Amino acid sequence: MKQVGFSIIVLIFLGLIVGLEAGPVGQWHFDQAPGQTLATDSIGTVDGVLGGSAEFVSGGVSGNCVRVITSGNGVVDLGWNFGFPGDFSIVLWVKTDSVQPSEPIILSKHQSGYPNGYLLGLNLHPNGYGSADKAWFYYGGSPGQQPISTTSIPDGKWHQIVMVYRAGNRGEIYVDGSGVEQSLATLGSLSYAAPLLVGGLYAGGPKGFFNGLIDELQIYDHALESWQIQYLYEHPEQTVGSQEPDWDNRALSFDGVNDFARTQMTTANIPIGNSAYTEELWVNVQGWPDYGGGYQGFVLSRGAEGWHYGVHIVLMNGHIGLTHWDPDRDTGVALETGRWYHIATTYDGSNEKLYVDGRLRWQAPLTGLNVQPTPITLGRHNNYGDYFFRGFLDEVRIWNYARSDIEIAAGAKRRMDSASPGLVAYWRMDEADGQLLLDHSSSGNTAVLGADTNPADDDPTRIGSPILLHPACDNNLLADLNFDCSVDPEDLLILADRWLSICDPVILCGPIDIDQSERVDLADLAFLAAEWLR
Repeated sequence: MKQVGFSIIVLIFLGLIVGLEAGPVGQWHFDQAPGQTLATDSIGTVDGVLGGSAEFVSGGVSGNCVRVITSGNGVVDLGWNFGFPGDFSIVLWVKTDSVQPSEPIILSKHQSGYPNGYLLGLNLHPNGYGSADKAWFYYGGSPGQQPISTTSIPDGKWHQIVMVYRAGNRGEIYVDGSGVEQSLATLGSLSYAAPLLVGGLYAGGPKGFFNGLIDELQIYDHALESWQIQYLYEHPEQTVGSQEPDWDNRALSFDGVNDFARTQMTTANIPIGNSAYTEELWVNVQGWPDYGGGYQGFVLSRGAEGWHYGVHIVLMNGHIGLTHWDPDRDTGVALETGRWYHIATTYDGSNEKLYVDGRLRWQAPLTGLNVQPTPITLGRHNNYGDYFFRGFLDEVRIWNYARSDIEIAAGAKRRMDSASPGLVAYWRMDEADGQLLLDHSSSGNTAVLGADTNPADDDPTRIGSPILLHPACDNNLLADLNFDCSVDPEDLLILADRWLSICDPVILCGPIDIDQSERVDLADLAFLAAEWLR
């Protein structure tokens, strides 16, 4: 069933994904049926052998995965391969069991007992390596000299973990996207005296050292960059090459020091006074500067200084905040560093709402706005010229009405037509170069990078964006899972594909959870049927 669903997804993205140069040297989807004992290498010729109690099971990131447990020495043996003399990267998805051995090893090419090879460990090792609940990347050195994740791994959820080794004994570890969590140079040696084992360690033979699920393993013979890691987090089954593709879609990177973008002094059709509005954008926070008062960077800012004179999307106290200069509203909705989110905020004259990834996450009463006509600023405060934002932005839109729950959920992963009713500003940020951000609405609200049209160090940097939006549609069908502007049998196949494979509702279910109940269940099937018959 997974192959059917994946074929559909391939067809959807065929026109969006560009050819890449050097890809991985090995890739294992672990999609084999239960009972099989060979993990097929879909790129190369190194098939893995399931040993001991290891088995293929459902419940992977997409489709099946492999379960490894210490009881019975369950491992996947990839043989005496992948001993790199220089740069390399290893990408895999991990979901831990609640019970682990005293020294969990998720993956290793290391012989127990002396410094050699590399491994991915978990928790605090009895010899002092690592840290409680964190992943760590060993490639030599004494305890404390290895990169350790800041993200806690044993939480029962799927996590992407990436190890990157760069010549000169520098290692990096990433969890769930592009933000490197630690990078360290370590004295050590990459001499190899062991096979590569998934879920175990070589100690006179393959031994099981981890309890949990592992999926979508990829190995590269070069160091991946952050944009590639973020892309693989967004698209676990795909691969990337060593060179950045000619991105059809781009984003802006703001350095948190002095970068910003701004429209002209007069903006056309932007809601002012107490008018209703919707603002939405894609954001990836890369850092949390401390400006005092809880403020950590203004993402989108417009209006004047004074009570209810402005509208500002701001980072505060590690959360998304909405401020109008009394009230300042810390929504309590946290964002993870290095992960892309779709953010939307609406105001209808009496209530303000915040949506994250198409779901309503916060709301509160609000009346009496008196928003003043000013430029619109991205990446810093509109009036003060400070409170700089550190991170990435893409697909910024402003509407002159409060969009509904269904409109926001259905439109989060789509582009918009320039003539969409109520769309008054739309910066796709897809320009390859130059100082201008073109407004793809009919309003003509062009923005400029930095202070003026001359290149300078206050200009945000153009980067490739992994946010692949689907073609515009005006019917707002939540059950249009293949984004072809209709609900049809292919959508049913996609739903069944994720449902029957026990898709984790927190990770990667996305639009498959049609009714936004945090589960993929019969209610989603009923919702799809209703829209099909509509």
